[in-house]
Amino acid sequence: MMAFKDNPYRTCGDDNITSSVVALEVKRSNGSKFSISGLKNEIDIRIHHNERRFDSDKEDFVLHLYRESTRYHTFKISFADVAVAIEFLSHNETVSQWTIMIGYGKRPSIGDNLAFWSLDGKERKVLLLESRLLNEGTYYIQVKAASNIHSFSAESVTSTNASAPYSLKVSKMKCLYWIEELEGWSLNGCRVRLFSYACKLSS
Repeated sequence: MMAFKDNPYRTCGDDNITSSVVALEVKRSNGSKFSISGLKNEIDIRIHHNERRFDSDKEDFVLHLYRESTRYHTFKISFADVAVAIEFLSHNETVSQWTIMIGYGKRPSIGDNLAFWSLDGKERKVLLLESRLLNEGTYYIQVKAASNIHSFSAESVTSTNASAPYSLKVSKMKCLYWIEELEGWSLNGCRVRLFSYACKLSS
């Protein structure tokens, strides 16, 4: 297996590769090539890449707290076979629990949502929406904070400037492989998995 920091293949318009590239070749013991199509079990190819810092102008937000506070964000998908990773980072311990919900075409609710996660007060997490769950259109992200402050009045909370800063980053990803015969990228038989993206945080 070989890894390239840049795309070693030709530029393919919208399907041009912006991440690093891994090339996998399987051979028999006698050195002949072995076809890896139609296998019963999946093959994991993990591409490690450097962590990108949050953009403070576009990806850092603040909730002003009194018991519970909510904020909404949106993202759009305009092409098929895309997975979406939502990276979330809580900056302090003012919040006892974060709740993140995703809605398709409208704001989500407890009874009507595409995905739901509960996170600890101070945590960094990568949440993945696989391509099979997604369609073209607009998605709503609800970020809700449950405060540690319960015994104070609204006035006292306001006066102490109780706030919960957090960062939220949305990344859209495709999994492609190169077909030498056609000299082009294909989606067939290839998909983004959670660990493939999350491994960069644990490396």
